[in-house]
Amino acid sequence: FQAYLAAPNPLPHVRFGQALALSGTSVAVASPFESAAGVADDPRGAPSSYVPNGEGVTYLFDLARDRSAPLRVVAPNAEPGDAQVPPSELHLESGLTNQPALSLALDDAFLIVGADGEDSGLVPGDDGAADAAEANNDATDAGAVYVYARRELEQGNWTPQQYLKAPNVGAGDLFGASVALSGSRLVIGAPGEDSSDAAAPAQDTTKDSGAVYFYELENGRFVFRQLL
Repeated sequence: FQAYLAAPNPLPHVRFGQALALSGTSVAVASPFESAAGVADDPRGAPSSYVPNGEGVTYLFDLARDRSAPLRVVAPNAEPGDAQVPPSELHLESGLTNQPALSLALDDAFLIVGADGEDSGLVPGDDGAADAAEANNDATDAGAVYVYARRELEQGNWTPQQYLKAPNVGAGDLFGASVALSGSRLVIGAPGEDSSDAAAPAQDTTKDSGAVYFYELENGRFVFRQLL
């Protein structure tokens, strides 16, 4: 045992530690039910009946530095519910609470945060502009992935380098439910995707069959390559 990590201001029911990513001495930790303001929605709620609805927060610790002062990362278009999926989208009994749904990947260059409860139905343009897509909420739980440059975060710039949406974005796809990063390659899971044919991604004929999206780094940006 070497270290005990906690949010600087622990809050009830935020589920700090639900997802983790490790790279060298850096540790990313998800707090999916935490609100961007850092205040629990209802700290008096009992765990058995409490249904949090925070925006979701990611903490980035450096084990070689002061562990009490991690970087606190929140998506620029964060809204309540982005980091959670309601039972209706998971085909669970209605009596269950929301499920935490932030996913993380980390290396020396990038922090990747998947938020499969994000609701935008627009794909950012080829020029990389994401403002219109980030502001849109036309596709409930379509999901999104945020790419942060580690160097920018450490310099105090909290703006994601990229905001990724599935090229065939659709409500309930849960794009970003899982992410994995290795060198120049990024893969993103979407377990709610409904297409049964990678050659016909727009044909949503097989409910929740799922898909994986493969991206590759090109000129400093992740570019979509293949649907699996």
